Amino acid sequence: MTLLDAELFDKIEIPEVLRWSREQLEEHSPNLTKFTEHFNKMSYWCRTRILEQEDPKERERHLVKFIKVLKHLRRLNNFNSFLAILSAVDSAPVRRLEWQRQNVEVSLFLHL
Repeated sequence: MTLLDAELFDKIEIPEVLRWSREQLEEHSPNLTKFTEHFNKMSYWCRTRILEQEDPKERERHLVKFIKVLKHLRRLNNFNSFLAILSAVDSAPVRRLEWQRQNVEVSLFLHL
């Protein structure tokens, strides 16, 4: 994740960001658009992996895994992927699920 983010981030140039701040046209900021799309796809993928699990224990297992990934991303200072996954696990569809509350890590995260 970090390598993908770094590759996409390195391609963004300052004039591109300045144009985006004025016009917000995807044609004028292709690298910034790709970076944003990557964020959205990662968030969607994470949310989907949790929600597609039929068994509540499997959903919880996936959520705990993503929480562990969040901790590693934070240590790596990869805030882009960190926020993409955080937005997924903190999304309304995931929060509406019935959680067992047996896992302390899940319980602590859901009470943030």
